[in-house]
Amino acid sequence: MTDRRRELVLTLTVALLVHGSLAAAQGVSAAITGSIAVTASALEGLVGGSMHLLGIAGIWLGTRPADPRHPYGYARYETLASMFIGMVLLITVAIVVRGSVNRLADPEEVSTPLLGVAVMLVSGCTGFGLHRFLRSRGERLHSAVISSESTHAWADAATDVSIVVGIAVSGIGLERVDPMIGLGAAALIGWRAFSIVRGAADVLTDAAMVDPDEITRVACSVPGVVGCHAVRSRGVGGRLQVDLHIGVAPELTVREAHDIAEQVEKAVEESVSEVAEVLVHVGVGRHE
Repeated sequence: MTDRRRELVLTLTVALLVHGSLAAAQGVSAAITGSIAVTASALEGLVGGSMHLLGIAGIWLGTRPADPRHPYGYARYETLASMFIGMVLLITVAIVVRGSVNRLADPEEVSTPLLGVAVMLVSGCTGFGLHRFLRSRGERLHSAVISSESTHAWADAATDVSIVVGIAVSGIGLERVDPMIGLGAAALIGWRAFSIVRGAADVLTDAAMVDPDEITRVACSVPGVVGCHAVRSRGVGGRLQVDLHIGVAPELTVREAHDIAEQVEKAVEESVSEVAEVLVHVGVGRHE
């Protein structure tokens, strides 16, 4: 197992244990209090914990070395896992919205509100801590799955704090506030799901990851380059690939043109820290 894979799996295992513990506590609290908002949080936490397992599987496949059948490696498996996480969260949104609407039509008082408040406060504080942990690890390891789980943890924590308010006011006779908070939780979950799916879709469809004008500026700053065009970029797992065409003077030898291309590659790699591969095509004259 590579060091990166080991760290990714360890990170998701920590998140899995935290989410699993919180979901269990919220499930017990939801059963006792009857709060639809707490139920939504517990259900989302259960789904999130299950997705950690999927994320571990995606990372295990995604960090495998390249082979003849997959010459570019397996990194997109990690992105596919991230996409699936977002899709499952969208299903969770539908379940939460349905429960909230039903409770708005037939409101019920939240019982044992102090228990619900205590559990959700602990969950919220723990969630914010988990968010900071996952965000730092996702940035350092350049992992789409870890970054999506960081957003997941932040939204969970914000939802849990809002649920505390909902339970408190429901305990004084405002029963419809609890399902309204549930709808708010559904909106946060939906936003998170959309962000995850959109980010994964950008990677899977090879969306541009670097401003081509910036790459053109860097390439043209290299002595001997008289033009640059057809700049393309794509990326997965924090590894960016850039290819571009440069023009050089026609009187240069092949060796001289090759040396200029190598200087362009080095300049681009130094200007964009996440670039892992630069492919430079050399032509003669100025390109428009």
